[in-house]
Amino acid sequence: MKYIPNILSALRFLGAICLLFCSPAGVAFWVIYGICGISDMLDGFLARKLHAESKAGAVLDSVADICFVACCAIKLIPVLQIPSWLWIWAGVIVLIKLVNQVSALVVCKRFCFPHTGANRLTGLLLFLSVPMTFWSIIPIAFVAVVATFAAIQEGHLIRTRKREYSFITLRDRPELKKTASAWFHSKWSAPEEAYLECMDQYLSHQTELGWYLCLDDDRIIGGLGVIENDFHDRKDLTPNICAVYTEEAYRGQGIAGRLLNQAVEDLRAKGISPVYLLTDHTGFYERYGWEFLCMAQGDGESYLSRMYVHY
Repeated sequence: MKYIPNILSALRFLGAICLLFCSPAGVAFWVIYGICGISDMLDGFLARKLHAESKAGAVLDSVADICFVACCAIKLIPVLQIPSWLWIWAGVIVLIKLVNQVSALVVCKRFCFPHTGANRLTGLLLFLSVPMTFWSIIPIAFVAVVATFAAIQEGHLIRTRKREYSFITLRDRPELKKTASAWFHSKWSAPEEAYLECMDQYLSHQTELGWYLCLDDDRIIGGLGVIENDFHDRKDLTPNICAVYTEEAYRGQGIAGRLLNQAVEDLRAKGISPVYLLTDHTGFYERYGWEFLCMAQGDGESYLSRMYVHY
């Protein structure tokens, strides 16, 4: 069942190719045109309904849409009487769309085709208005208005969207072990060898106390670990979150909170709860469900630090 949306997208792609071999004056052309349009409405709906949404499906849907529009244009443009001002308008919309993709490459490091309500409405209206254009130019002109708004909105969303980061465990990407140990060592005073030893134990399944990373592409921008004791005198309070850090340029986006939640949920799923954390911060960890427990003495420290617990 989960493959039905992608099958519909693929059929739309094939139907679009079939349009090239049909005459716009014939019934077959408009039957295929109608089937392709209906498939475009159904594939996204079914993907959401069947919980079958995927990046591959979104790309296939976009490719099928582009092919359908291109094939329709090849067959219909020679027979439709469209004024020059509308062509210029269409060119402006295309230019806005191209600028949007340049922005996507800068902001997201990839092409981006947001499936906004305005974009979906543009597609529906364009589908309905094309046959009407044989009698009046007004429907297609109205579509141009909606398409312009959709293109501008799309650009705004792309340029203001937050980057999509990857939140992983070291077991997901074991090849990052050396990079991760060097990164943690550069942020905290512990020797790199100590990090490597803990990571090796985790990767070899000698312990379930893991290491959690946030990646921007393949660059580590945040991370934390879980160890038996984070160098303090309360040996009975174990295990401990340690080495929580987010690169300064990426702070304020909730990255540390997501890492903390990921670690707590992962440990709880393995039957490890509660979890403890030693810090000098006040007011930060409370946001993510941590509770102040007591004061504890850090090894080699002349002052007490705050011990938190997450049940």
